[in-house]
Amino acid sequence: MKMIKYEIEVEFIRDVLGSAPADDEIKRQYIEQKMKTGKTGVSAAIAKEKLDEEQVNALKDADLQKLFDTVSAPTLTVFYRDGKGIPCIADHQIRGWFKEAFAFLNQQNKYLMKKGKEGEADTAYKDDYSKRWINERLYFVDRFFSFSPKISTKNLEIYERSIRGMTPMGPRVSLKSSELLKSGRRLSIAMETTPDVKESIIKEVFERGKIRGFGQWNNAQWGTFKVIKFKKIK
Repeated sequence: MKMIKYEIEVEFIRDVLGSAPADDEIKRQYIEQKMKTGKTGVSAAIAKEKLDEEQVNALKDADLQKLFDTVSAPTLTVFYRDGKGIPCIADHQIRGWFKEAFAFLNQQNKYLMKKGKEGEADTAYKDDYSKRWINERLYFVDRFFSFSPKISTKNLEIYERSIRGMTPMGPRVSLKSSELLKSGRRLSIAMETTPDVKESIIKEVFERGKIRGFGQWNNAQWGTFKVIKFKKIK
């Protein structure tokens, strides 16, 4: 069976947050990178204030400890790394994102049918069909997809945000940290589908990236993107 190939390139319009649990190696690489570049957050303070050597060292030690505590937290999420250790987006993340998109479009179709607009609904988004569609008709050419221009750990920041939740002891606030990549980067995705998949479905799903993107906290519109290239390879 001949597969239909697509080349899609997207550009992020909002910052992207890593969503993978961090392992010890990634934490170590991050700290080493910050120490090599000297970007542990104290440069501006040292430049602004006239500090002696002892004060500078104390400030650096305190800031480094804060950095270590941040990346050592069990709630830190990061970007996946490819075989060369380059931060990237993994294929299963995109596949999961497709499932989210189908679930949303399925609800939209249910609304149209409820309003008597069956002609505007697409059966491809029905619950039973969409699961088969994604699992059996969608294939990603690569395991990992890299950002462009090419990035490394030095291009990433750590973003901290408060998370509110209910516990048996009542409402609590905790901190969650994620690697952050600034908007403006691009991602090229090569994928294949079976011949029975309509091109319009692929387009519609990717257009939804303006509302819900890739990465952590995408339900708050982090990681949203626009499609700048959509090419069907004949």
